[in-house]
Amino acid sequence: MILEPGEDELPREEAEKVFSKQREWGELKKTKATLKQCADATRSWLWSNGSNPEPSDKDVEVAWWPLKRPVTKDPVLLETRRVLLRSLAYDYGMTRFLTGLVECGALPKIHPERLDEVLLASSYFGLHQVIAFSQLKMLMPNEYEVLREQKKVNLAETARLFGIEGENRGTHFRLKKLMRFANLGLLSVVPGTGQELEIEIGPTGREFFASVFVPTLDHMSLFEQ
Repeated sequence: MILEPGEDELPREEAEKVFSKQREWGELKKTKATLKQCADATRSWLWSNGSNPEPSDKDVEVAWWPLKRPVTKDPVLLETRRVLLRSLAYDYGMTRFLTGLVECGALPKIHPERLDEVLLASSYFGLHQVIAFSQLKMLMPNEYEVLREQKKVNLAETARLFGIEGENRGTHFRLKKLMRFANLGLLSVVPGTGQELEIEIGPTGREFFASVFVPTLDHMSLFEQ
């Protein structure tokens, strides 16, 4: 079953109906099986350091993780290499994972601009923060509730995690980025207290981080083997 996308700038009531259908999509056995299948395939490709066409020359293929990685003990170089590994694993892994889900019929065709938005540094940071909250809620509910008293995980605060500021940041986030990310299963929206909506990591996002991104960081070596 394909995830049916919602449109930008839907009225809140209509948007919530779309979010509800998207949550149902994430609970389907077929969806979970497809997510796992694509995650396994993506992880296998990353671990083998598969090649990808060079953006400037489609006839030249390059390994996503540089093959020449000299040993160093310099702490600055080590840290920059760790940052580079995380960045490349996210960019190449997310691209291949989402593309695989489209090919499997789980997601609709993704416009290049929407993929570029997912790969932005602000999106990378925002998704990391959201999955941290979601994992805490699932694994350490008591600690999560304490944190909730100090920091809300609502539209306005989540917007800041994705680099959106201003008085109307919550509305801007809901009308634009939130729907786009929910359309890919990267974020899920659940009813909160009162009129609030709570943002959680979506099924696509959870599968990517748990089965592709984190295992790849553990597997790949910083140095040439």
